[in-house]
Amino acid sequence: MLSFNDFLVSLITTLVIFAILSFYFYFKKNKKKIEDLKKESKLSLEESLDLATSEQLISNLRKRVKNPYVLITPSKIPDAEGMIVEIHDVEPVFALSILKNAFVVTVRELKAKGYNVQPVFEEEDYDPEEEEF
Repeated sequence: MLSFNDFLVSLITTLVIFAILSFYFYFKKNKKKIEDLKKESKLSLEESLDLATSEQLISNLRKRVKNPYVLITPSKIPDAEGMIVEIHDVEPVFALSILKNAFVVTVRELKAKGYNVQPVFEEEDYDPEEEEF
């Protein structure tokens, strides 16, 4: 017959083993959930990136007539070196300022990459702080 001490030892051993197994399976289950969530977020990010460059985004922008926007995209003509600029519901002064800033940033990036860029006006000639609105 089991003594009281033997009973306590077996009870404590059983509880410890049960606790260890519970934590093991709990963390294993949560690890799988975390991995699944990471996969889903990666897929949704890829879908968002696909949408950001798709025709669907451009058509959605065109449908929202109340939202002003300036859309600058590379030319779709093969071997073309230009951009397509679409300005919707933006004041001309602001649109010109946005385009000038985009031009200056683009020229700087192209020069940093080693391209020989011949801009129509020099970057030094343009100071965005001098513009009057």
